[in-house]
Amino acid sequence: MTLTIFSCSGEKGSSIFKPKRVSPPSIEDRVALSQAENLGRASWQQPTFIVGKLGELEGKTVADIGSGTGYFTFQLAHKKAKVIAIDIDKEMLAFIDTYKSNISPDIETRLAEPNNPMLGIEEVDKVLIVNTIGYIKNLSAYLKTLRPGITKGGLLVISDYKAPAANVPTPSVEKIVSIEKLEKDLLDAGYINISLDDTTLQYQYVVTAEVPE
Repeated sequence: MTLTIFSCSGEKGSSIFKPKRVSPPSIEDRVALSQAENLGRASWQQPTFIVGKLGELEGKTVADIGSGTGYFTFQLAHKKAKVIAIDIDKEMLAFIDTYKSNISPDIETRLAEPNNPMLGIEEVDKVLIVNTIGYIKNLSAYLKTLRPGITKGGLLVISDYKAPAANVPTPSVEKIVSIEKLEKDLLDAGYINISLDDTTLQYQYVVTAEVPE
């Protein structure tokens, strides 16, 4: 798709509206933007803390939903987990594919649908979803679809923004999911032992939930 933007032109004899064709961002630009947003991320997001919420990972299979360029995917792989990097953007997954051989042989990329993570029945032991739930149109339905893909007794960890902030790359207020709504959606989807932490991190909350045995 190509956008057409009309801008004023002061050139003599030319139309006041001069069309200017603007292409959508290239994959290189999108990856560069994603990588730029990762700069300084460790200081405010504390990824070690978030990953720690998943517990022991060695020998486990973990789905990183909304993986993007693999910020958490590669960290999970370093913990000797098998990681399925799941995203709806095939170019982001291609970026992970480019580098995964240098990190771990146990990284798989998977193209998903906006309303379906495309997991097999009880395919993963644990799921991590970071900075993603605000972009899921029907979160309650998505969590219900996700649940059968997690083993019985398995763990789901979600971390997202509490509110828009000026000094970190938060989404708009319309994409902020409150911790109260997330808790309700998890309960409605059948998860149990839900734990809420909205104090440890300055800008984000971390929520854990389990799949019933």
